[in-house]
Amino acid sequence: MSSEVVHEGWMVRYGRRMTGQYIHMRYFILNSSRLLAYYEKKPQENQEPIKAMLIDGNCIVEDQGLKTHQGHVRLFFFFGNFIICYVTSLNDKTRMVELYCK
Repeated sequence: MSSEVVHEGWMVRYGRRMTGQYIHMRYFILNSSRLLAYYEKKPQENQEPIKAMLIDGNCIVEDQGLKTHQGHVRLFFFFGNFIICYVTSLNDKTRMVELYCK
C-alpha cells in the first residue's frame, strides 16, 4: 500500500450465509487513504488483499463508549451483509465502535 498505515492487526470477521453465520480470523490494515483491507495472514510486500473497502462519506462511525467485557476491546464494523469485530485487551474495558455504510 502506498499510503501510511493508520492501524493494523488481527480481527474476527463475522459473516452470514444461507446456511448460518461463520467466523474467520483476518489481518486488517487501515491506511491513511481510509482504505480498510483484509488478508488471511499478515501480508508480505505487494500482496493483494482478499477484500478492500473504502471508508468514505457514506460511512458513519458510532462510538458507544467504554464498557467492561472480559478484559477485551471489541470494535464492530458493519459492511453490507457482514460484520468485522476487532478484539484486543485494554485495561479490562471494552470500547464498542460501530461503522455503518449506507
